[in-house]
Amino acid sequence: MPDMDFAQKFRKVLIIDDDPIFIEILAAFFMKRGTSTVVAAADGKQAALALAQNSATLDLITSDLNMPATDGVEFLTHLSSKRETRIPLVILSAADRSILDASGKLAEAYGLHFLGSLPKPLNSKALENLLLPLLKNAAD
Repeated sequence: MPDMDFAQKFRKVLIIDDDPIFIEILAAFFMKRGTSTVVAAADGKQAALALAQNSATLDLITSDLNMPATDGVEFLTHLSSKRETRIPLVILSAADRSILDASGKLAEAYGLHFLGSLPKPLNSKALENLLLPLLKNAAD
């Protein structure tokens, strides 16, 4: 059953990942909770196009780090250069924890609205906990 607070806060989500199965799993996570639109991109280059078309209406971005063509770190650079720093960002990757931490520090240094990073495979409860502060802010 959709969570109305969740559905209101995360109406449109951009998922950046080169694994179509992971995109389906993550999209199901959001849709089950009431997200109405999920935009998917297989790499940073596709994500940049999706961002250009949807930036005014995006409520959250999730990004992998290891992708072909344009990887997640390059996308973070693009995101900061486009001044899309207001959109909350979560990094979800199978990369080593030290890489996840370093990419998080980079996102913060770029001034992005970085919520945190989580390792793959997806832990739904951990992702919910990462998003919870935004839901509390929406309720205030």
